[in-house]
Amino acid sequence: MFRRSIPDDYSLVFPFDGVGRRDVHMLFVPFPIDALWLVEGEVERMKRLRPWVGLGIARADTLIELPAGAASEVEPGDSVTVEREPSPMGPGTTTSSIAAETATSDVK
Repeated sequence: MFRRSIPDDYSLVFPFDGVGRRDVHMLFVPFPIDALWLVEGEVERMKRLRPWVGLGIARADTLIELPAGAASEVEPGDSVTVEREPSPMGPGTTTSSIAAETATSDVK
């Protein structure tokens, strides 16, 4: 929220304690994003959310936000792996590397 843009290699990963209805809104976000809803690593839904007014809702145990276009080839049923790595921002922080196996290509 309140950023003007995000880097191409940016992601936010929200792991939850179980599968439930998860929503994402774009209020106060002035740029589009791709959102992935996962259940046990499998894509349940992918949606491009529009700036300011976008809203997405689906079942998930993990929700991932990516720059618009980063998940354009990801479809429901694809497998997504999230790998956590130590962050250059210091102790106690991590970065995530995300890879999706699709029927047509690998997205990184």
